[in-house]
Amino acid sequence: MAAQPVRLVIPSGESTEIHVQYDTHGKQGDQEAKVIISSNDPRRLYHDTRYKEGEAVFKVKGFVKRAITRTPLGGLVIKSTDTKPGQAGTVRLENQMSEPLKLKLKSSSLREMDVEIKEITPGLVYDVVGRTNREIKPGTIRGELVFTTRLTREPEFTVHVRIKIMWNVESSPPVLFFRKDNDKPMQRAVKLQYYGSESPLSFQVTGTECTCKDISVQVGKTLPPLPWMKKMTPPIRAYVDVKVSLPPPSQLPPEGAVITFTTNDPQRPKIEVLVTTDKAAFEAKMYSPPAK
Repeated sequence: MAAQPVRLVIPSGESTEIHVQYDTHGKQGDQEAKVIISSNDPRRLYHDTRYKEGEAVFKVKGFVKRAITRTPLGGLVIKSTDTKPGQAGTVRLENQMSEPLKLKLKSSSLREMDVEIKEITPGLVYDVVGRTNREIKPGTIRGELVFTTRLTREPEFTVHVRIKIMWNVESSPPVLFFRKDNDKPMQRAVKLQYYGSESPLSFQVTGTECTCKDISVQVGKTLPPLPWMKKMTPPIRAYVDVKVSLPPPSQLPPEGAVITFTTNDPQRPKIEVLVTTDKAAFEAKMYSPPAK
């Protein structure tokens, strides 16, 4: 989304318009975004540490109507702890137009996955099934599928794909990102989630280290999964809550800091969580490809 005020200098008692452009590519249904306006107004004081003095925040809401809707909204997702070929995921595509949908795969950016198109209701509903065709090491692969539709409104339709092969133990989130100009101490929560096949409550975090001495880490006990965790794919079998307290992000080292957790899991004896103010480092850690 892009937002641009008509005037940047506004005399006292006057106003201006803000033109907002929203990219609807890949989106459907109800949408919401925030616009943050920075100004020299000293009365704009926020207790919320995400915003600075002089910032005003307003929401933009809208509805995106597509010729084809997809379920789930995120597209085709394959999540598994199994590295072997044959891991599968499905996305359902439903026609919202009066003319019939004729779905055909035009291109795929993923050599690691085979695609099957299943017509559920002729001209109306299709299931697109993706299956991995080779061994994939833990990590995340992203790509997209492009289909032709024979619909006037959307002759081509793109489905985003995410293949995530998971370790027995995963950190959520895998990286803690902060605004570099934030000058207030911060706290964040991290969950270490256990997906392994051993007795769940036998999983233990056995130690922690941090490259920045000003960051403190408190590790809780191993807990049984909450109801929503059991419904995930794959299900979380146990978890550990972690509280991270750090100084103002503006005081962090330029290279950030790394928190290392040691565990008793033989597949994942060490887990690293990056603490950073560098957006590029954050994105590289969040969307890391599988190890070679």
